[in-house]
Amino acid sequence: MLLTLAAVAAIIWLVACGVFLGLVPDAETPREEDAVVADASVSAQPVISLPKEVPAPDYGIDVPVELLLHRLEKHIRHEEAAARNYIEQPSAANLHAPTDSMMVN
Repeated sequence: MLLTLAAVAAIIWLVACGVFLGLVPDAETPREEDAVVADASVSAQPVISLPKEVPAPDYGIDVPVELLLHRLEKHIRHEEAAARNYIEQPSAANLHAPTDSMMVN
């Protein structure tokens, strides 16, 4: 009796899977409606033309590279000193202490 019930359940399962797989469209073959919609969407997109050469922006600020490097090195030294101070004495006050650096986030 139990074996017959299992066989009937297996047959119902196979029929249900077959029906389900028959209803699912095949993913490898595109449908005709999809091809028409895809062609229409490609032609509906506007064509964008970019200039061949984009000029560099002029910010109106002439700062020598040496000055920028000097300020960056000074900022790094301040940050390293603050990190060493925090490692020696970890506390919330040392973590949030103001910096002497000119570069502020």
